[in-house]
Amino acid sequence: MRVNGRIQLFPLLRVAVMLALGIATGDALFGDVPVVAYIVAMAVAMAGFLFCGRHPLLQGCMLMAAAFCLGSWLVTAYEKHNEVVLSCSPAEYEGIVVSSPAVSGKVLRCDVLVCSGPLTGKKVKASFLRSSEGRYPQLRVGDGFVAFSTFERQTTFRNGSNFDYSRWLAVHDFVAQTLVYDGYWVPRRVGL
Repeated sequence: MRVNGRIQLFPLLRVAVMLALGIATGDALFGDVPVVAYIVAMAVAMAGFLFCGRHPLLQGCMLMAAAFCLGSWLVTAYEKHNEVVLSCSPAEYEGIVVSSPAVSGKVLRCDVLVCSGPLTGKKVKASFLRSSEGRYPQLRVGDGFVAFSTFERQTTFRNGSNFDYSRWLAVHDFVAQTLVYDGYWVPRRVGL
């Protein structure tokens, strides 16, 4: 069989590229385009694919459009599922430390998996303020606690740089961050 280009040796490469472009576009346009729009566009593209049997070039374009819409829909649906609404008021919750705590200035920072409360099953960045005597909380990976604090979303760049910390948190599945004051948490055995 004679091929007219090297790209024909890898038939799914074009589909994969369009899927990746759809994922990037859906991520960039999150919140601007509803999920239903991607589903409708994908259905139209698939219908066009099925009814363009006599025109292989048009059929291929419809398949590429469907792959693009599929990628956009998948990432938008995933981000919509993981989107949370944060309250401005403090809440009581249980959590488990999931990363090694590190001392940074006057706080002990660690990653926490929330086990009860408003963000059950989500990861947050927690900072525990040291006590007035200068002692840090004694926490290790796997320790449970009950705390009372406010969850916040980081919305600004840090130190005037171009690093988008809120985007970094979202990519690493963190939905919020919190500062827990001394006396507003107690160690407790917590189960999932």
